[in-house]
Amino acid sequence: MAGQYQFYTCALKTQECWLPLLTPITYLCKLQEVHSVAAYLHLEVARVYFSVMLRLMNIIGSC
Repeated sequence: MAGQYQFYTCALKTQECWLPLLTPITYLCKLQEVHSVAAYLHLEVARVYFSVMLRLMNIIGSC
């Protein structure tokens, strides 16, 4: 079961780096929103990772 879940942190770092460069920004006030999206992606990946780890710990603990 543990081999089913794979987590790649390098893919997230690539998204954070390229998101501001690939997004056309016409207003300076929009720049803050772009960085907020990158921060949200980071938190979402961390949330999914920790929920998977908790499930695995529960499965292992119940054996």
